[in-house]
Amino acid sequence: MFHSFNIFATAVFASFCLLGLSTARLSAPRPAQEQMTCGFYTAANTSSATCNDQPNVVCTKGSTGTFVTAAQCTPVNGPEGTTPSTQVCSIGFGRDTARAKACINEMGAFSCTGQTSGSASNLQWMPDLHKL
Repeated sequence: MFHSFNIFATAVFASFCLLGLSTARLSAPRPAQEQMTCGFYTAANTSSATCNDQPNVVCTKGSTGTFVTAAQCTPVNGPEGTTPSTQVCSIGFGRDTARAKACINEMGAFSCTGQTSGSASNLQWMPDLHKL
């Protein structure tokens, strides 16, 4: 009986050790990467920019590049009948609805249904361990 308990206790202890090692490996800091090309991004030019709908990836040196240019954009809170325009999405760009994209720049937020081009380059990104 004592021998069976010893084997059981050893197996439980080994399981806890393996679980601890795997958890430590998941939470260990990972090295920063050099550059990512981002078709979708938020908070560009800040130390908390995100890239390609990955909220757990933070671009610590912000975004650079030409950003996305979107056509047929209307202000989200603008008056009815506003003529659509082309906007450079210098703060954020992403999905708005199935038909439209969201574009944010210094002039405000826009809903865009036309062609898009370009991307942002996020420099030195790393996982945000609080969001893993």
